[in-house]
Amino acid sequence: LMPAFTSAGVFTCRIERVEGSPKVLTEFLYEYFNPPVASNLEQSDATVKGQTAAKDGASTALRISNFPAIASGADVSVTFGSEKSHVLDYKNFKGGVWLQVRVPAATAPGIVTLSIT
Repeated sequence: LMPAFTSAGVFTCRIERVEGSPKVLTEFLYEYFNPPVASNLEQSDATVKGQTAAKDGASTALRISNFPAIASGADVSVTFGSEKSHVLDYKNFKGGVWLQVRVPAATAPGIVTLSIT
């Protein structure tokens, strides 16, 4: 069980024996992040066919702060409700990433949760 920390950063963790030798069994680095914050969602609605008012007609974009840099769009998983999607474009910035994602067709009208992991 990892202890809670009050700030983001890289910390050295150590596993030690209560008795015996060697006392320190291992050390490793563990990174804590602040919770990601999504903002500036460009298109917040679409047709059930996945059509949006974006220039390409089928995407939305958002800014995510407190998110690690990515090397490719495949580094993140995107879902709209239960429908899988993918990253069309991305730009890393200090402390986060901007993502343009494809809006998939839906099985029925309604509100869905956009998940980026």
